[in-house]
Amino acid sequence: MKILYVVSDLASGGAQIALRRFLEVLDREKFSPYVISLSGGGEQADYIRSLGIDVQAFDMRCFFSMAPSFLKFLRAVKEINPDIIHGWMYHGNAAAILAGSVCPKAGILWSIRCSDFDLSKYGLMTKIAFFINRKFSSSPAKIIYNSNAGKKYHEENGFCQEKSIVIQNGVDTEYFIPAPEKKNELRSKYGIATGVRLIGMASRYDPMKDFDTLFGAFAAVRAASASAVGAVNPDTALILCGKGIDDSNTALSAMVQKYGVKDGVIFAGHIKEMNEFYPLLDVFVLSSKSEGFPNVLTEASACGVPALSTRCGDAEEIIGSEKTVPAGDTALMAEKILKILKFGREETAIETAKAVCLMREKFNTVSEAKKFERVYGEIANGENKNGQAI
Repeated sequence: MKILYVVSDLASGGAQIALRRFLEVLDREKFSPYVISLSGGGEQADYIRSLGIDVQAFDMRCFFSMAPSFLKFLRAVKEINPDIIHGWMYHGNAAAILAGSVCPKAGILWSIRCSDFDLSKYGLMTKIAFFINRKFSSSPAKIIYNSNAGKKYHEENGFCQEKSIVIQNGVDTEYFIPAPEKKNELRSKYGIATGVRLIGMASRYDPMKDFDTLFGAFAAVRAASASAVGAVNPDTALILCGKGIDDSNTALSAMVQKYGVKDGVIFAGHIKEMNEFYPLLDVFVLSSKSEGFPNVLTEASACGVPALSTRCGDAEEIIGSEKTVPAGDTALMAEKILKILKFGREETAIETAKAVCLMREKFNTVSEAKKFERVYGEIANGENKNGQAI
């Protein structure tokens, strides 16, 4: 069965990485995947090609190149002649509907990878794509959300409820594994001393990640560590990685200056091998205002790193409500970071074991891929099970 994935782009965002990891475990004896990117190539394009999967990229970002690129896109779809066209993110979903015009027998699926988010922070094309998705949300055979929070938000905002199902992201528990024995070795790459208590976050640079709250909480943790004798080692640092998270980012530099924590913050930029990032940490923190399914929480947890998050997307389901705080609550975030940093060795070991087991049992990549494969089979067989959980 030929499955064509139409994706907004193939950069190194969470949704793109989730697609690549899914394709790594897709049953290739039953399914023949093809990928089309609407906004050029990217790091994930190279990864996917290395799996032996055909990837085509069309640049529809520029108004003047959009029409000829779109015609090439339709020709490519017709040549592939897929059995199922699977849109991935808003732009991919909109394009999947149009692609169906040249392959009328193909089943159409959508994947929506976010929950509530502030449209005012995004460009015109994203706004248009959102409204097209909402207008035509009854058109695909299924809308697959990667989070319960995303399903709830979109249904409350006019998306078709009858087509909704949820398949949460899986985490590669063979790649993301605990590696406490490598902590000091990995830290040496960044000049981080052995005794430093290290807080970390991984994300692209985006307003919804709410770095202001993160830096405010970090400043409070450092102040508390320095004033409370024996509470936490005052040598506490914060390391961030991801696209746009580097010293050239003037907005981040201004925030660091604002909170007076420049000497304790490391901007590591994009890290290719993320299984070498999480083991550096004593605690992982996610400060986002909005997420769908936060992959970073499953990744950190699978590496045995205690995780704390704002109540965004499905964070509470992943790490438990007691390890979440309201978005923007700097004081409570700092309080909970301090609590984790005070864990003794035995308490840390217990929490680590529980988190790793949960990731392997509930959020395994292979089991999540099987759920997608079952949906493909249902669509190919003409079955209609709208609204049922997978």
